[in-house]
Amino acid sequence: MQSGSPVVLGVQEKKRSGLKIPTDEGDRPAPSAAPPGPPDTSSGVPEGPWSAPIMRPDVEAPGTIRFGLGVGAAAGRLNPNLSYSDLDKIVNPTEIASIARDEAARRLAAHREHWKVEGLERWRAAIEGYVPAVRFGNQVALGASRVAFAAFLRGMANRIQPVFVDDFVTWIQSLPSHHALRRPHLQTRLEIVLDASGNVVRMGVVLTSGVTAFDVGALDAVLRAGPFGTAPVEIRSPDGHVYVQWDLHGDVTSVFSDKDARPSILRDSPQSPQ
Repeated sequence: MQSGSPVVLGVQEKKRSGLKIPTDEGDRPAPSAAPPGPPDTSSGVPEGPWSAPIMRPDVEAPGTIRFGLGVGAAAGRLNPNLSYSDLDKIVNPTEIASIARDEAARRLAAHREHWKVEGLERWRAAIEGYVPAVRFGNQVALGASRVAFAAFLRGMANRIQPVFVDDFVTWIQSLPSHHALRRPHLQTRLEIVLDASGNVVRMGVVLTSGVTAFDVGALDAVLRAGPFGTAPVEIRSPDGHVYVQWDLHGDVTSVFSDKDARPSILRDSPQSPQ
């Protein structure tokens, strides 16, 4: 390149003005970063057979497009998502039913493993030789506390039913018909002792079902359902505890209800269990 060429003259002029001229790769500006892509959702595992809407930041820019099965679009915008009503037009209904069955089996298997983990050792003292605190002659009439007890028992039933009936008893139906837990008319009676805050402080089998696994499942379900909320003062015994005996049935056709509960107020503080 000649020293008098326009290019050389331009370079000399920039040097005099103090401008930096890139001379090699190290002096060249770094290329601009690529625009960010959609959020990474690889760690989000959907609970059901169909994916939830794609994870997105808590704050979205106006006009952000949301993706996912059944997700609607903002007013005035096209909706790129598939609706539930159109799903069977694209996916074979038989395949949908198969996916649903597989998902149901997965959930039942999860429950099955859970109920296997809770073994006899945890509840041995509650099953073998349990001495009930409520006995003949050590109770007082409920009287005016009957209304408060009824409301408290309804709250307990609302918490126990999803765990005992929807989880445990429903799981029993997945077992083979010859399994001991599938015996008709299984029933156990539990004594449940709560503190003033509704926490289980003692529990045991008063009348066994004859199937230890069922008794264990009932005990575990009640424990998982708690705590049951603050107990009204008028339903507490002298030791500050609440005493209830409850019949739990293993038949899915039986209606779970607080009518199967037998509340008691003790006359005196019970002796410590042996």
